[in-house]
Amino acid sequence: MINYNFNKTITLKTGQQVTLRYPQQNDIDEVLNYINKLVEEDVFILLNEKKTKEEEVKFIQNATQEINDQKGLVIFAFAGEKLVGITNIGKGRFREENNGELGISLAKEFRGLGLGRILINEIIAQAKQYLNINLLILAVCAPNQVALNLYQSVGFHEYGRLPQAVKYKDQMIDKILMYKNL
Repeated sequence: MINYNFNKTITLKTGQQVTLRYPQQNDIDEVLNYINKLVEEDVFILLNEKKTKEEEVKFIQNATQEINDQKGLVIFAFAGEKLVGITNIGKGRFREENNGELGISLAKEFRGLGLGRILINEIIAQAKQYLNINLLILAVCAPNQVALNLYQSVGFHEYGRLPQAVKYKDQMIDKILMYKNL
């Protein structure tokens, strides 16, 4: 049974405290601001169009439902009242229900502080406990060396590459596919 009151405070390399927890309905404005800043920054995420409040309401509703149904997990990282990171695992369906797909993003000012590693380790621990999965997959843009290094350091391995799969800043770049056995 999932602990819906999950609330964990961690300390970053800088000494700054960040709280990890599941999404709540009152997070909508923070989620909207967070994701749209990432889109404006044009980071290595697939999303390239700003989201609306209605879309983010749906996102939180879907995330909450997936957590309730044990079909996925979403963990938010807050520094005070500011959303600074999101990680998620969506569980596979049918014959792939033992697989999960990992996603993660961080606010610019919270990159390089150890938060990405903390979020990945936390969501993997919870996935093992609640989702009954034994394999995680992810996709990362090839030029994103910082993310590649992080994923490799926590045990992910490359299993494929889709050449010129992603249009990023008017260039076609490779998408690297990675996996980790749990």
